[in-house]
Amino acid sequence: MYPPISERLSDVSKRRRERKASRTRSEFVKGPIHVSLIRKWASLPGKAPLVVGLVILFCRGLGRRDIKITPALLQRFGISRQAGYRGLAQLESAGLVEVERYVGKSPRVRLKSLK
Repeated sequence: MYPPISERLSDVSKRRRERKASRTRSEFVKGPIHVSLIRKWASLPGKAPLVVGLVILFCRGLGRRDIKITPALLQRFGISRQAGYRGLAQLESAGLVEVERYVGKSPRVRLKSLK
């Protein structure tokens, strides 16, 4: 019987495996990200529109077109539900996103195309 593969690997191979595992567990915002879009978000008052915009880009990078902005998702990015919804309203009033709201449900957001 062979020993487990982790016991048969050299030290270099073990480190390589650990680095690869840590890379696959980390989260990131998929690009390219238009700087003009970030400038628009950052020019709105407060930090909430910028953070909510990054949350939308993060979810879009996961392959979602319609994004549900849930309180848990906002909390992952360190923003409260109230601030997140306030930032979402600012993005909507600036014409940067389309929002569908339903009573008792999280809003669905779609990023408008850049022009």
